[in-house]
Amino acid sequence: MGLKEQCQNLSTEESLFPDDNSYKSATTNENHEAPILIQCLNGADKSGLFMVIWTLLEHVEIDGEVSMPRVVRHFRLRRKQIIPIFVV
Repeated sequence: MGLKEQCQNLSTEESLFPDDNSYKSATTNENHEAPILIQCLNGADKSGLFMVIWTLLEHVEIDGEVSMPRVVRHFRLRRKQIIPIFVV
């Protein structure tokens, strides 16, 4: 299973996508060089999580291993609000 299929399987909620499957043409990226736009309400929570997961999957596919703290730390250098820490 490739990276694209893994990311598409992250969500099982069909309500996230239109019924007519028009999203497929927007998400199909055969040459893997076109930019992908990711956005959520504040630009950090859900989009940040998606970017970290995408990066982790890319590292696993390329290197076979990954350091989650290192990837999160790298993203937090540029955007401190990414992947908020909830303290109880």
